[in-house]
Amino acid sequence: MIAGINQNHALQKIHGQISNQRLAFAHELSNTIAKATDIVVFEDLNLKGMQQWNGRMVGDNVMGLLPNLVRYKVKREGGIFHQIGRFEKSTGICSECGHHHKLTLKGRRFACIACKKN
Repeated sequence: MIAGINQNHALQKIHGQISNQRLAFAHELSNTIAKATDIVVFEDLNLKGMQQWNGRMVGDNVMGLLPNLVRYKVKREGGIFHQIGRFEKSTGICSECGHHHKLTLKGRRFACIACKKN
């Protein structure tokens, strides 16, 4: 019985170390993102839907935690953080004038017909 308790304790210790490594990675990555630019935009992901297809792989990583870490670190650095809704169309909108363009799945680059910007 003692051997089983020691094995459980060792397994819990390993899981704790892995969890700490993931959290440290999330903090390092969010710090890098926050210091790299003044404006950060994240897309709101459907993590529960992704978890249905990819299982524990999505639940184990820090994708859900990362936007919150980046948000507070960007604001601490004096930057701007914005989160886009998952259903908001962002592809095919001219960054200069805001004109919407209809794109095919293959075509991801366009020259704006309204302001002639590439």
